[in-house]
Amino acid sequence: MTAPKLPCWNCRSDKQRPKCGRCTTRGLDCVPVERKAVFRRGAKDGAAESFAVDQTWVNSEPRKWRRTETAQGSVGLNHSTTSSGLFARSFHDIPISGLDALVSAAVGIQHDSPVSGGSIGASHGSPYEVSHISPSAINSCPSTSTFQPLANVEEACLLRYFIEELSPWFDHCDSQSHFRVAVPLRAHHCLTLRNAIFAVSSRHLSRLPQFKTPRGIVYHGQLLPELSISSAVEYMLKCIPGLLSFHTVQDPRDQENLMAAAIILRQYEEMEEEMVEEGTETETDTDNTGDERQQRVNFLAITQTIIYSMISSPLARSSLAIAAYWIAIRQEVYYALTRKQAPRVAFTPEDWTNATVANMMIMHAGEVTKWCWGDRSLAEYGTIPIDVERLKHHQEQLITEYSTHLLPILQTPADKSKGETFPMVWYTTDEQVTGAQHLELARMILIAENPRLREAHTPRAAHRQAEARVRGIVLNLCGIAVANVSRRVPALVNAVISILLYGEYFTEGVERDALRGIIDRTKDMHAWPLRRPYERLCALWEIVDSLPILVTRYKVLRLTGLQSDPATFTSTYERESKFTHDTWTARFLNPLSRIFVAVFPDIPDPRQHNSGFHDSSQQQWDDVKRLVDIPWLGQLTLLGPVVAPSRGGRPPWELFKDIDFGKAAEEAKAIPPGSRVVYTLIGVYVLPEGRGAGNGRRLVEAAITAVYGETTQKGVDATVIVLVAKHNLTAKRLYERVGFVSGGGTVDIEGEENWALAMNVGN
Repeated sequence: MTAPKLPCWNCRSDKQRPKCGRCTTRGLDCVPVERKAVFRRGAKDGAAESFAVDQTWVNSEPRKWRRTETAQGSVGLNHSTTSSGLFARSFHDIPISGLDALVSAAVGIQHDSPVSGGSIGASHGSPYEVSHISPSAINSCPSTSTFQPLANVEEACLLRYFIEELSPWFDHCDSQSHFRVAVPLRAHHCLTLRNAIFAVSSRHLSRLPQFKTPRGIVYHGQLLPELSISSAVEYMLKCIPGLLSFHTVQDPRDQENLMAAAIILRQYEEMEEEMVEEGTETETDTDNTGDERQQRVNFLAITQTIIYSMISSPLARSSLAIAAYWIAIRQEVYYALTRKQAPRVAFTPEDWTNATVANMMIMHAGEVTKWCWGDRSLAEYGTIPIDVERLKHHQEQLITEYSTHLLPILQTPADKSKGETFPMVWYTTDEQVTGAQHLELARMILIAENPRLREAHTPRAAHRQAEARVRGIVLNLCGIAVANVSRRVPALVNAVISILLYGEYFTEGVERDALRGIIDRTKDMHAWPLRRPYERLCALWEIVDSLPILVTRYKVLRLTGLQSDPATFTSTYERESKFTHDTWTARFLNPLSRIFVAVFPDIPDPRQHNSGFHDSSQQQWDDVKRLVDIPWLGQLTLLGPVVAPSRGGRPPWELFKDIDFGKAAEEAKAIPPGSRVVYTLIGVYVLPEGRGAGNGRRLVEAAITAVYGETTQKGVDATVIVLVAKHNLTAKRLYERVGFVSGGGTVDIEGEENWALAMNVGN
C-alpha cells in the first residue's frame, strides 16, 4: 500500500518547519503540498467556459431571518413594563400598506454574523453600543458600487457645508460625530446618501442671505451660479429610487447608508415643513428663471417607513446605525412636539436600560407627548390622572438619579433692571443641553396640561399659578439656548418649540419681544420656516390682549337679553349679574362650547364676504379686530358633543346639567365612529334692531353647519336639541324652518314649560 502524498509528497508530515521530522529521519526531501482549492480553477482566458455542463453551484445568497408572526400576523414588541413603570408598546398601529415591502424588508432581514470591527456592548447605546467608531462604520463601500468622485465645485461646497454647518444638528448627542466623520466618507460610495446631503445643504445654503450676491451664491469664495432653491428639490428627487429599492437591499452596510439618507432627508422635510396640519395645499415658488417648481415634495412616508422599520427592529449593526437609531427617535419626538401629536415610536425596556442620560430625557419627553396628544378610547380617559402621576413619578426618578449630570456650571437669574429677560444657564456639553431641555419640555407639558386644571371646581388662581410656572420654564429654555448658541444649534429649536406651545401665556410686551427675538434668530441662523407658526402665535397674542374686551361684549349682550327678554331664557338677570369677571371668562373659554356672533353688517370689511359673521371655534381668529371694533347684534352658544344616552336613560337636555366641561371636552376626542352624540343650542339672542333681517336664522344655520362638519370628520351621528319657552312661538317657528322638529308635548324644566326641539345631523 503506497503512502499518502498529503500534506507532504513523501510522508504524512508532522507539520514541522522548514523540514518535517519524518523526512529528516528518512533522509527525504520535504515537499509541502499546496492545499486543494475549494472551487475549480479555470484559465484566465477561458474561465467562464471551462466548467462542466453539470457543474453544481453554491448558493451565495445571504440567509434570511423568518419573522415571528403574532396572532394578528404582524411584527412588533410585546407589551411590557420597564422598571420605571413606562410601557413599551408594539408597532401594530403602523399601517402595512403601500410601502409594506419597505417595512417587511427592514425588519425581516438578519445576517448570520454581527457586523465586524466594533466592540458591541450593552451599556449606553440601545439597542447596542460600540466603544468607538468601527471600521465598518467608515469603510462602507458597497459590493455593488465603486468610488464616485465629486463632479464639480458645487458638490464639493455642499459636502463641506454639510460637514461644517449641518452635521452638528445630527451629532450633538453623539460624542463620536458619525455624521461629520463617517457619513461624508460613505457618501463617496452611495449616491442616495450623497444626494441626500446635497439636498439638505442646498436647501439651507440657498436660504441664508449672507451667502447671496448679485452673481449668485458664494461659499468660501466659490461662486455657485447654478445653485438655487430648486436645486434642493432636484437632489431630493434623485434620492427616491434608492429609497424605494430599500426592500431589495441585502448588504447591511447598504441598508445603513439608506437609513442615514432617510435621517438626513427627514431633516430636509422638517426644514421645508411649515408645521401646518395635514391637508394644506402644497406651496409653489418661482425661481429666477421663471419656471414654477413645486418647492415642497412630500415623500415623508418613504423616509418615515424606513426610520420606523429601523426603530422597530434594532438589529446588531455598526456604530453608525446605532447613532442613526437615536437620531430617528429624537426626530420623531421633535416631529410630535411641533405638531401636537403622539410620536409613533415604542420604547423598549432595553432602550431605558442602555440609553445615555440625554436619550433618557428625550424618551421621557416622548412619553409625555404621547400621553398628552395621543389617541385614547373613551374608557381610557378614566386613567388620565393615574398616567399623570406615573409620568411625574418617573420624572422625579430621572431628576434624582441624574441630578449631577444635569447640573449647569453656571446659572444666574435674569436681572430685569439691566434689561435681561432670560436667565444665564451654561452647560459643559451639548449632550447635557439636549437632556436638560427635553426634561424641561416634559415638565412644562405636564404642568400646562394637568387634567385637574380642566375640572369645573378648579379655582382661577390654580390656572394663574400653572401659567406662571410654564412661563418660567419657557424663559429658562430660551436662556439655555442663547448661551454659546453658536455651538448649540438644536437648542434654539427646542426653545422655539416651547414658545410655540405656550407662548400665549406671556402678556408683557418686553417678554414677548424677547421671544420674538428667539424666533427671528432661529429663522435667520437655521433658515427655518417659521412664518406660519409665528403668525399663529401673534394671532394668539392678539386674542389674549383682546380677551377682556371680547368677554365684556359677550357678558353685556347676555345680560341685555336676560334683562329685556327674561321669558326667553331659563336663567335670570339677578343670578348672572352677580358673576365675577373670572366666571364670565371661564364661560367664554368653555372647552366644550363654541360661540357664534353676528355683527352689524353695515360696516364693510374687505377680508370677509359673509356679512358680519364669526365662529369662535376657528383656531386662527383672523377677524379678532373686527369683533373688538364692530358692535355685536346677536350670539349663540353651541355645547357638545357628549355621547347620547341609551334608550330609557336621561333626557338629552339633562346631559349638560352639572357637567364637568373640561373632562367632557377630553372625552369628546375619543368618541368612536358610529356613535350617536348630542349637541345643544343655548343663549340664543339677537338685539331688537337686528331682528327681521335673518340674523337669528344665520346663527342657527352656522351652528348646524359646524356640527355637520364634525360628524362627517368623526363618522358619528348627532342630535342637536334646543329648549324653547312654551309661549315663544316665534322662536319655535324659526327653529322649525331650519329643520328642527318637536317631540310632541312640552317638558318641564325647573317649573317652566318648554318645547324640546331636535334635529338629526350626520351620516
